[in-house]
Amino acid sequence: MRVEPNGTRVIFLCDPMVAAHLPRPVPARGALPDWLRAMPTTAYSAIHGRDIRTLKQCPLVVDAIT
Repeated sequence: MRVEPNGTRVIFLCDPMVAAHLPRPVPARGALPDWLRAMPTTAYSAIHGRDIRTLKQCPLVVDAIT
């Protein structure tokens, strides 16, 4: 069990037979690679003539990476 700074309790349950073989859970914000964390949320596109959203705003990409 872990208690977050805001008082929220997070309880992780796992089959004891496999617990030693699995990585410990970490907050997603700690699992983001530095290159994704540094990426801006928008970037100028010469093709579109305006700012467009980058991969950082794509939930599927962020979920796959974390």
